[in-house]
Amino acid sequence: MPPPSLSSSISRHHQAPAEIEGQALRTSNFLRQVIEKDLATGTYAQRQWGGGPGDAAFHDAGQPDPAKIRTRFPPEPNGYLHVGHAKSICLNFGLARDYGGVCHMRFDDTNPEKEDTEYVNSILDAVQWLGFDWHANGQSHLFQAVPGRTDLRRIKERRTRRHRR
Repeated sequence: MPPPSLSSSISRHHQAPAEIEGQALRTSNFLRQVIEKDLATGTYAQRQWGGGPGDAAFHDAGQPDPAKIRTRFPPEPNGYLHVGHAKSICLNFGLARDYGGVCHMRFDDTNPEKEDTEYVNSILDAVQWLGFDWHANGQSHLFQAVPGRTDLRRIKERRTRRHRR
């Protein structure tokens, strides 16, 4: 039997675990084990979602959460991403995709002197290049930890319009 091609290997890794060649696969790591246990026991089944980032009181006043899980990728827009960021993107967006959840893009700006719109754009482009998106259930899940530091609102609006085309 010839070895699989690179493209078939890559496409296999972008499928949900239960979909790979029709096989039922065992949970591959401790994160998936925790998620599957929580989903099986309904640990967060009654969780509320306030529609955006907020404290417990904000979410308690919200609607039942349509996402089975929520993860986040919190880059700082003060430099270009490296391979560790790519692993985090694939982990967080991939788990959200595999388990019917949502991954939030939340820009943290702990070093506002170095942040730049160029870095924000490069981060958003890298996430899309890796095959992921921050839109789910008809809304954007792109947030900024401290609003107003970069022109993220303008970038978000422009990218949302482009995404809808």
